[in-house]
Amino acid sequence: MKNFNLIVLNIVLSTTIVFAGGSRQDNATPSTRGGATNFDPVGKYNPPVTISWGISTSSVQQFKKGDTYANNIWTRKFRDDLGISLTVGFSADGASLAYENQITLGIAAGDLPDVLRISNYRLFEQGALSGLWADLSTLYDQYADDWMKMIKQKYPSAFDYASVDGKLYGIPPLNDNRQFASLLWIRDDWLKNLGLKAPTTVDEMIAIARAFTFNDPDKNGKNDTYGLALHNRLVDDNFGHINGLLSAFGVPAYTHVMYYRGADGKMTYAYLDPRVKEALRILAQMYKEGLIDPEFTVKDVNKIADDIASGRVGMEYGLQWGTWWPWNGLYTASGVTAHPYPIPQQSGYSPKIGYPSNVAGGDITVISAKHKNPEVLIKMFNLYNRTVNPYMSDEVYAVYDADEQYRFAPTWINEPLETNYQPLLQAAFDKNSPQGMPTNLVSRYNQILDFAAGKNKSTDAYGLWGQYSNEGSMYIIMNNYVPNGFLIESILGAVWPQSLIDADASLQKITLQAFTEIITGIRPVDTGYDSYVRDWLRAGGQRVLNDLEKLYPAR
Repeated sequence: MKNFNLIVLNIVLSTTIVFAGGSRQDNATPSTRGGATNFDPVGKYNPPVTISWGISTSSVQQFKKGDTYANNIWTRKFRDDLGISLTVGFSADGASLAYENQITLGIAAGDLPDVLRISNYRLFEQGALSGLWADLSTLYDQYADDWMKMIKQKYPSAFDYASVDGKLYGIPPLNDNRQFASLLWIRDDWLKNLGLKAPTTVDEMIAIARAFTFNDPDKNGKNDTYGLALHNRLVDDNFGHINGLLSAFGVPAYTHVMYYRGADGKMTYAYLDPRVKEALRILAQMYKEGLIDPEFTVKDVNKIADDIASGRVGMEYGLQWGTWWPWNGLYTASGVTAHPYPIPQQSGYSPKIGYPSNVAGGDITVISAKHKNPEVLIKMFNLYNRTVNPYMSDEVYAVYDADEQYRFAPTWINEPLETNYQPLLQAAFDKNSPQGMPTNLVSRYNQILDFAAGKNKSTDAYGLWGQYSNEGSMYIIMNNYVPNGFLIESILGAVWPQSLIDADASLQKITLQAFTEIITGIRPVDTGYDSYVRDWLRAGGQRVLNDLEKLYPAR
C-alpha cells in the first residue's frame, strides 16, 4: 500500500523520524518496569499517569454545568478509577479539516499529544511507518479485557485496518456495513386497495408498478401516481436507486464504491457486469410504459421523499432505515405505513447485494510511541466499555453516555447498533419477553410491540418497528440475506489509489449519463451499454482496476 497516493505528509513525516525514533527506548512492556508484572485490565496507576489528548470537537457536544474539556465526567472517571490524569493537548473541529490539520502541524513541530483519533488512513499509516505511534500488538493481548479480546476476533478486518506491516498501531472503528444492503419498500395501503401481495419476483414487482400507475391505488379518481421511484443519481444515495433491481440479476451493486473480485478472481466494478444490461432493459421498458416519473432526471432524494409523502409514488428500492426516512413523511402526513421486503428475485439468477467495505472509514485511536505507558490506551478502552455498554443502567447511561457525554472520553467506541440490536430484539420477540435484555433495549422492545398493537403511534415507534420488528428491515438482512449468502462486501477501503482519486468524479459522470440515457430511450440498451463499458475503461477505469489489484491483492 505504500506505493500509492503517498500524500504530502511524506515530506513532513520524513523530517520527524528522528524525533519519533529518539523516544523508542521508553516503549517497553510498562508494567514490568517496577519489577513484578501486573496485567490487570483496569488496574489503577500509583503514582498516577498523565495522558494528553487531541480533542476532536463537535457541535453536538454538551457540557454539563461547570464541566470543561479538562474537567468533566470522563476525566474524573479515568482519574478516580485508573489513576490517569487527562490533559488537553489541543482541541479542533472534527467536522472540518481543522483537527487533521492540527495533527499535521504537530508532526512538523515534533509536538503531538499522547492520544489521537485519526480518520485519515494515510496519516495513520505514515505515522506508524515513521515510528510515531506505539506498537500495541503484544500489549493488546496482555491488557485487553474479555470484551476487547472478543471484538478483535469478531472484527478481524477492522484490526487489520489498524495494523501496518503486521503490527497493531491503534484501536480501530468497528463497522458492520451489511446494514447497507438494498431492500424494496412498498406502502401498505396501495397493496391492500388493489388486492395485491408483496412481490417475490421481478415480474411481480413490475406488475405492482403497473397497477400503482394505472389502477388508481389511492382511489381519488385521478391519474396522478407512479409505480417505482427513481432519483436523478440512479446508483447513489440511500433510496430511490436502481441497485436493488441490479442485485436481482446477480450484480452486487452499491454506489460508485462497489469494487470487488468477480467469479474469475479479478478486480472488477459492479456496473461493468454484463448482467446490468438486463436490468437496464427492464427499467427502459418501465420508463416507456410510464411506470417511472418522466421527471426523475431532475429529482434528487429530497424531492423523491416529497413525492412519497404526498402520495405520488408507492414503491422504491432503499436501505434499512426507511421508516425513519423517507417513509416517515408519508406516515406523518397520513398515518399510512410501509413495509420493507427482500429484493424480488429474477429466475435463473442468484441475488448478490453489495455493501460498502467495513474498513471504509472511521477513527483509529493511537498513542504516542514516546509515552512510557502505552498500555494505558487499552486500559482506558477497557474501562470505557465496562461503563458504557448495552447492559448499562439508565442511571449510568444518563451520566456517561446521554447528551453526547461519551465524546469526552478519548476512547469511546461502539459496536454497530443495527446488526447487534437485531438478534437481541428478535430473541425477545420470539420468547415474548424482554427478560435478560440490555436495559437500553427494553424501551425499544416495548415501543415496537406497542406500535404493532396500535397503542403507540409515534414516529419513533414507527421507525423502530420498520427497522427491528420481525417484519422489519434488519430482520430481512440478518435472517434472509446473510444465511443465503446474498451479500458481497466492497473491497474498496479507506485507502484509494491516486488513479481513482483523480478519475472517480468523471467515472461517476460517465456511468450516470449512460444509464440515464439508456433508461430514457436516448441510447439503445445493447449498444448503449457496450459503449458505456468501453468509455468507462478508457476514461481511467482500467487503470483504476489495475491499481486496485495491487493495492488490495487477492488473499
